[in-house]
Amino acid sequence: MIVRYLRVLLFGGLFIFSFSVFSKTLIQEVFVYKVASSISSLTDLKTMTKNLINLKCIYPDSFLTSLFEQASSKRILNLSASKIEMKKLDPQTKKLFEHFLSLSKLVAYTQSHNIYVDKNLVSAFYKLSKKCNRKEMFNRDKVFFKEFEQIMATEIFLRKRFLSHSNKKRLGQKQRKELIKNIKLLIKTINKQIDSEVFWTK
Repeated sequence: MIVRYLRVLLFGGLFIFSFSVFSKTLIQEVFVYKVASSISSLTDLKTMTKNLINLKCIYPDSFLTSLFEQASSKRILNLSASKIEMKKLDPQTKKLFEHFLSLSKLVAYTQSHNIYVDKNLVSAFYKLSKKCNRKEMFNRDKVFFKEFEQIMATEIFLRKRFLSHSNKKRLGQKQRKELIKNIKLLIKTINKQIDSEVFWTK
């Protein structure tokens, strides 16, 4: 007789899902923080990193990938949920999670502004994504997955807010540095405005 069981345990930020058919398979998930009403797990953070990497692949001049270099690196991809102790989080991982928290708040802030991602832009990105991982960005209908669309909308929001209509061309190094500085001030304000809860021991 095939024995099947599901066991769900949520405790101290650790989510354990077990499913067994003859043998036991254990999948662990770590919930990292909550922004507004949305909870982000380690898997969500990894998806965010993959989306940033793909954004940079298609659009090297992205503001987001410059602002969130740690989130754009592959460091988070090497973390294993089974090896993370939220009550004994090492300083480096804590700093990394805080970095993602700031990004998540910016994404949430952008969503509150209802930024529209034009279909022509989606089509253009699809054509430019031959050398990137299309499967992580587009569904079968060649439309952005929700998570990638949120990242794209955040990039659009920043460019609309900080680039004038007369300055849409490629920025010089000095101009870009000044814009990044101004965006960081906005992010600092957003971090104070949007409620959040972290699931690690402070």
